[in-house]
Amino acid sequence: PVVDGGQVVTPEVPEMETVHVEIENYSFEDDIMENAIPGWSSLFGIFSPNVKFELSTVRAQSGEKSLKIVDTAQNETVFAQSNLIQIDAGQKYTASSKLFLEDGSVSFFLRYYDEKGIQVGSDKDGENIIHVRGGHKEWQTVQAVVTAPEEAKYARIFVGTSNYFTTNGAYFDDVQLTFEREKVSEPEDPTKPGKPGKGNQPDKPGKGNQPDKPGKGNQPDKPGKGNQPNKPGEGNN
Repeated sequence: PVVDGGQVVTPEVPEMETVHVEIENYSFEDDIMENAIPGWSSLFGIFSPNVKFELSTVRAQSGEKSLKIVDTAQNETVFAQSNLIQIDAGQKYTASSKLFLEDGSVSFFLRYYDEKGIQVGSDKDGENIIHVRGGHKEWQTVQAVVTAPEEAKYARIFVGTSNYFTTNGAYFDDVQLTFEREKVSEPEDPTKPGKPGKGNQPDKPGKGNQPDKPGKGNQPDKPGKGNQPNKPGEGNN
């Protein structure tokens, strides 16, 4: 606080809002098309008999489906990667997903890419790469918070198993990429009338710059007199 003339002035704290960046098929509800999951692909190409990912209706945090990861070999890995997501360089992003881990361990990570699709920034455990080894048999949230490098134009989110990790079932759902920004108040539209009785609206009846009240000032003669329109129901109406 700042003391000004003995009065404590509390600085204004800006109101923040969370912005969700669009991710294709973020909740895995889209049906398979041409043997592929829309919005997602395999980081390492074709699966071996020991590893795979697939749509599943066994568990879902929201909707009816999730992405199930299976890896039964410690010397193999499997990752589903999102399509490229357009982002702004220098912005701090939070990548997150809901996860139900039956057993074993899985990994979740966020990478950035330049306009040519080449990765920028380095991988670091605990920062852009998050390993999950616990929280079995319940839904949990996994997330990575990373600032996009200056050369970054795109991001990808990855879910799967690293070397030495195995699982009989890891279900990912509701993958998100978000950032925080100061909430901007919508300016008032001067063309819109104010609320009744307030603001820049026509004056209330009987006040302000309106025709004088009946019987006063420079107004047409009283009803029944002078050159005024006839009353409703009388004369030429």
